[in-house]
Amino acid sequence: MTTNDENAKPTTITGDHKVGHVVDWYPATIDVLKNHGFTQITNPVMRRTVARHVSIAQAAEMKGVNLEPLLADLNAVIGKGTSGR
Repeated sequence: MTTNDENAKPTTITGDHKVGHVVDWYPATIDVLKNHGFTQITNPVMRRTVARHVSIAQAAEMKGVNLEPLLADLNAVIGKGTSGR
């Protein structure tokens, strides 16, 4: 289950969450995103700017990355076995 407050730390990462928020809540997700081809996520400026406005689903679509495996990997690194949506 996730929280409704956009800035509150969720228990499960979904495609609707902003990339910048996810990496703030769970810094370990930076490596997951990088491994899925989002190499710009290592740039702190990108995390503070663009990543604040782009959802996980939007980023996956822009990069041609399959959303479900990405969510599964993100949730695995935070200790959740399900991806949610």
